[in-house]
Formats: sequence, structure tokens, C-alpha cells
Amino acid sequence: ASVVRAKPQFASQMATDLIGGGDGGDALLPWLSVACAWLFFGTFAVPMKWPSVVEAQVHPFIYQCYKTFWVFVTSLLVLPFEPFEFTSWGIVSGFSWVPAGIAAVVAVQKIGIACGQALWQATVIGSSFVWGLAVLKDEAVLNWWGTGLSLLSLTVGVIGMSAAFNMRASSPEQRALADSRAPLRSASLDPAIAPSSSCAAPGDAVVGVGAALFNGLWGGANLVPSHYTPLGGTRYVMSFAIGAAVANLTLLVLYAALLRLWWKSPFPSPQFRVMAIPGFVSGTLWSAGNFCALYAVSTLGQGIGYSLVQCNVIVAGLWGILYYREVVGRPVMYWGLACCFCCLGVLGLAAERRPEA
Repeated sequence: ASVVRAKPQFASQMATDLIGGGDGGDALLPWLSVACAWLFFGTFAVPMKWPSVVEAQVHPFIYQCYKTFWVFVTSLLVLPFEPFEFTSWGIVSGFSWVPAGIAAVVAVQKIGIACGQALWQATVIGSSFVWGLAVLKDEAVLNWWGTGLSLLSLTVGVIGMSAAFNMRASSPEQRALADSRAPLRSASLDPAIAPSSSCAAPGDAVVGVGAALFNGLWGGANLVPSHYTPLGGTRYVMSFAIGAAVANLTLLVLYAALLRLWWKSPFPSPQFRVMAIPGFVSGTLWSAGNFCALYAVSTLGQGIGYSLVQCNVIVAGLWGILYYREVVGRPVMYWGLACCFCCLGVLGLAAERRPEA
């Protein structure tokens, strides 16, 4: 893949200092970047649940356009500290990320948020492990059994936390409180779709499960191309942003053509007034999370690094429990138990990772 470089105005040593050039920061910063990725990825969907966005019935493609636009714009902030470097592998990442987002919408439509999210995040963890330790071989572990058990604990925790949001509260009062919050619930990528309270009927299940698995397998590999170029880690930010913009624009043009020529339907409203702030907040938070994930993957490896990033469901769950009150009563206890399994998996993977010589 071709690589384009341009020197920055400021010394690139400043970026090295900011992201851990010293010996003391090298050991801590990968784990700090994982924690920050949890915060940003776990929060970026919150604007999608704002009442103004839900009531406006913002189309998923439109929301994705706003998110992609702000991912591109905020990625430009790295240029004072990093040289402008572009590799065409970023296009590959873009065509992995954008279609996966669309697949997530389909999964939520067909099988609901809890079922869909549990499937694709578990798939991401498994596929990241295979990519990192079997294909890329960019990391080593101390003990395979310990690593496998840690990944199992992590996967059980992620699935359990997602499933907890699919449970009904134990008392009539708690169910009434949860139901009163139902209009605020929405898909992680499509705020216009009313979520299901349970998995779908068999007729829709095949399509929904297939979309969720596609999202996990295809979208979960969106950072794998960064391993095939010398522009890895945070140096890959601009390549990813450009690739995402190209992919989003390409798919948007194709979608517009289908609407006009095949479905004979009007193009969805851009919702400028409604989406001005939610689009900015959501896209900026996702961009920050992607920056942290790139650093985590480049230092911890694809298998361990990207699997750990999937624990952002902890932060997303806390938003749902503490702010939106989407679940109350006994399901909160189940969520907390699953969270413990997730944390055990995180600690296990941290302990099993073999330090670089």
C-alpha cells in the first residue's frame, strides 16, 4: 500500500513525549489508553438517546454521516504533533468500519439491542484474539490456558452485561419505572429504531444474527490494516479518518442512487438543527476513543488490546443504569455480577501478557 508523508510544523518529539516517550510512561500508557477508550466508546452513544434526536427520527445513514464528518475533522488535531502520513490501508479500515455500523443497525432492528450487542462484541473479542495471536502474531502470552480462561471470563461478562438490559424488573413498580424510560432507548447506531425488549421472532432472527456476526467479524477487524503498514498506532489516525470519509461518501452515493432509481423514495432529511450538537459530541467522542484504541492495539497487540477495548460496555451500562434508568431492580444485580466477570477477564489478560524483551 502506498504511503504519503509530510513533515509537521512542530517537532514530532513533542508527540512522543505526550504519548509516552519516556521509560516511566511506556508501561502505564497502554493501560491508560484502554481506560480512556472505555470512557469515550462507552459514552459516544449517549447523544443518540437524547429526546430531540429520538423524536426527530434521524435516519441511521444521516447519523453515520455526522459521526464520520466529526471523526475526520477532529483527527486533524493530531497534525501539530504528528506528520501528515497517509497509507491506502486506511481505505480498507474505512470500508470495514462504515458497513459494520450499518450491519449493527440491521441487527438491532431484527433481534434487539441486547441480543445484537452481545453477539457482535463477543465475536469481536474472539476474532481479535485469532487475528492477534494466530495471524498477526504481534503479541505473546505467558500461559495459553490462563489466557483462554481470561478471554472466556471477559466474553461471559460482556454478554452478561448486555443480557441484563434485556431482563424485566422484578416488581410492578420497577417495571413501570423502566417502561416509562422506554421512549429514550435507542440503537447504538440508529436512534430512530425502537429497541426490542427481547430477541426477535424466528423469521427475523436469521437476518439479525447474521448482521450481528458480520458486524463483529468485519467491523471488529477495522484496525487490523494498521498492522500492515509502518504507520501504526497514533500515526494511523489520519489514514483511518480519510478512509472512513471515502467509505462513507461512497456508500452514501450508492444509497442515494438506490433510493432514486430502485426504491423511488426521497432522500432522508439531513436534520441540521437537530443534529448539530449531538453529531459533534458523538463523533468527537468516538474519534477520541479510536485514538486511544489505536495506541492500545499498537502497544498491547490486536488480540489483547482490542479485546480489552470491548469492555467499554461497562461505561455504556453505567450510563444506562445511572442516568437513563433503563434497567432497575434485580437486573442491575445481574449486570454487576457480569461486570465482575468482565473485570476478572481484564485482570487476567493483563497478567498473562508477556512483557516485551
